[in-house]
Formats: sequence, C-alpha cells, structure tokens
Amino acid sequence: MECLWKSGKMLNLRYWNITEIRRFYEHCCFVTDDTMADALLEKGQLNYIVRKAVEMGFPLAQAIYCASYTPARRMNLRDRGALAPGRKADFQLVKETEIHRFEPDAVFKDGKEIFWKGEAKRTLSAYHFPEEFYHSVHLDKIEAKDLEPVVSTDQKQVQVRVIEVADGRTQTKKNWFPWSGK
Repeated sequence: MECLWKSGKMLNLRYWNITEIRRFYEHCCFVTDDTMADALLEKGQLNYIVRKAVEMGFPLAQAIYCASYTPARRMNLRDRGALAPGRKADFQLVKETEIHRFEPDAVFKDGKEIFWKGEAKRTLSAYHFPEEFYHSVHLDKIEAKDLEPVVSTDQKQVQVRVIEVADGRTQTKKNWFPWSGK
C-alpha cells in the first residue's frame, strides 16, 4: 500500500478513513510536486496539506509524519525527514496555541534560521542555468489552424476536450466543447 496525497487533491474522507482504520500512516506521503505556483502562493505548500489533514481528523503528529518522514524515506533521502544526529535540520516552529493555522513562527534550513515571523533572515541565491539551456527547444511557428482537432467521422459534431487557461493564473481547467470542424 502506498498513498501519495498531492497538494490536497487526493486528501479526502475516503482515503483518510482507509489510512486511519488500517493505520497506514507509515505508507502515506503528503507531497506537492504538481502544484501550480499561484496555488502555492494562495494556500501554502505542505503546511496547507497538514492543516487540511488535521481538519479531517488526522492526529497532528501523524499528519506531520506523513509530510516529513515518509516522503523522505520514499525518495530515499535518508539524511532528512526527522530531527536526529547526522540528518539535515530543515524544520519549522509553530506556536502550540496557533497549531490550527499551522503557520510557522520560524523556519530553519540546514539548522540555520532563515525566517522569523514575517522576515527573511537569510537571502538564498538564485540558481542560474547555463546559457545553452535557454536555447535548447526549437519549434516551428505554430498557427491557430495547427491546433484544430482532426476529426475522422461522419458525424456533423463531436465533443472535444479543451484545456482552458485563465489570464493571470497558472492553473488550467479541463472542459468538453462541441466541435463541428469549422
């Protein structure tokens, strides 16, 4: 049994019940690998998933465990996931009285404080890709007609799956629309 709960998308009562009844915490990972940047900005990252899990009934310690130790072990990152000698000390401090919000008062990276109550303590340097990385994709010019679906049927109209993009957002929405080929 392996349970990866991505960005809260799979975090629902059915899976929670299975995890709780069978005590599958050891096999349950909270991850945020396919989360859009604007969703991270609005909701947060793992904090959001832990908060949502606790609201559903997860014991707090188990929710933190599923967001730290089990994902680290799943990814074979044996140097993190728990505070112990010889491991990376990446952790956050949260006030017990405000645990329901699960917003950190302090964040530590490699054992060094990098954030305290709204102010960055350390500036992380941006990674710069080698110049050739910016010139590695070569595509022919695309025109609107190149994106029209090719339909080989005698029907006058078919349903076409379309991915809608909203201005100012990275999240997309999937819809079905009628298409007549005109």
